[in-house]
Amino acid sequence: MEEWIDVNPTSGTGNGKFNVGGTPNTGRDPRHTTLLVNAEGGEKHQKIPVTQEAKKEFVSFGCMQEIIISSEGGELYVQGMTNTPKLTFNLSESNMDAILHDKYDAGGELINNGEKIPLDPGTHDAFRFCVALTINENITQKELCGKLCAVADNNSCTTLILKQKQFILKDLDIKK
Repeated sequence: MEEWIDVNPTSGTGNGKFNVGGTPNTGRDPRHTTLLVNAEGGEKHQKIPVTQEAKKEFVSFGCMQEIIISSEGGELYVQGMTNTPKLTFNLSESNMDAILHDKYDAGGELINNGEKIPLDPGTHDAFRFCVALTINENITQKELCGKLCAVADNNSCTTLILKQKQFILKDLDIKK
């Protein structure tokens, strides 16, 4: 029996019922299997086809809607889940001094931004991704903002708000 499917009970006597369940399908392709139900003594049997629907193509930053970044900046790594065959990241509506890296991690493989993911792991399961940005120091007296957009192959876009804290001038100790 396939790992994703669960039948309970798996045996019994006389007339009875059984329940069929399974782990969620996070891939873009439906899952198919056939259950073989045998009558006592093995004289009669019935094949029951089972199909589990696929999950629609998606990109998710999880429950994150925004990230607050210190005024000092630094490297920012943003993770999420997807089942798309291609991801394109972009930084939009931004007044931040930030650089989006050319490559991102897709299930352990480094992929060029905007290129198809080799072997398309999302057909069978969702996988983790991680994109990196270099955020330079904010030396202004105002908060800076931007939007990190993850665009799936079907052109759906998931957005994460980035906010960088304002520079705070600290007391200076000036010696004469």
